[in-house]
Amino acid sequence: MSFTALPENPLRALEALAIYRYLTAKQLVALGIAASPTVARDHVIRHLKRGRFPLIKTHDFGRWPAYGRLPHIHFLTAKGANCLCEYKGLPENSVRYPKGGVQFTRDIFHRMGLIDSHIALRNWAQDNDFSFDFSYQYFDKTGSPRGQVCDTRLDLDGGDFIEPDGLFCLSKDTFKLPIALEVHRYPDTGRIAEQLQKNALAIHSQSMASKYGLGVNNIVLSVHEQATTMKAVQKRLLEAPGFDAYLPGFLFNTLAQVKEDFSTGWAFADATPAPHFRG
Repeated sequence: MSFTALPENPLRALEALAIYRYLTAKQLVALGIAASPTVARDHVIRHLKRGRFPLIKTHDFGRWPAYGRLPHIHFLTAKGANCLCEYKGLPENSVRYPKGGVQFTRDIFHRMGLIDSHIALRNWAQDNDFSFDFSYQYFDKTGSPRGQVCDTRLDLDGGDFIEPDGLFCLSKDTFKLPIALEVHRYPDTGRIAEQLQKNALAIHSQSMASKYGLGVNNIVLSVHEQATTMKAVQKRLLEAPGFDAYLPGFLFNTLAQVKEDFSTGWAFADATPAPHFRG
């Protein structure tokens, strides 16, 4: 398929898949690429799946007990990635794509929650004239099959490490805003609190700042599917010895609020409103 014959929105969908790796029809709507899921399926996705060597493929999870039919997941093929490299004048093989297709099942909701949050963050950045220096997601890995390392890995003092769900760095002029993003679906407050305390250790070690030469420490965005879990985690962290020193670096919100309006709802562990993303 020639890019000279590729309409604007299918091209935008390819570019989006290169960033997010996996997208649903609803997420294409959230990105402003389609007016509705039906339009996404009939006029964007279908266009990209034409021909003997389609630019994207689709995975159907079918129906799950208690959930019903899950959304179809769309992703780049090797052909789509190579064509995008050619179109953008990038070195061959520089656009990443899921080489094995969709090989996840158990974490589909967590993965989609991360991508929803990533989309909301990028939409906010675009509306507020921020650019992205980089973005990494936990399901991207580098290295050989036997020695793969998660792209979001941050090394801690003492040989330990963490793998946040997402790492991003936003910039505007000389200002930089590094972000570690964690998305929480399950109500295991103890495990979540422990995970966030390890993020505090990463801030103490300046792990992200050192890894990318940023000169400034990151903040942590803790996004929760359930508000009750979020409040319980906030309470645990406030009771944790020494966490008060890191309180300004941790922002909490619900996934529903992030998807509806990324700029509002953020709060510190003590429930004080956090002003970071207000217009």
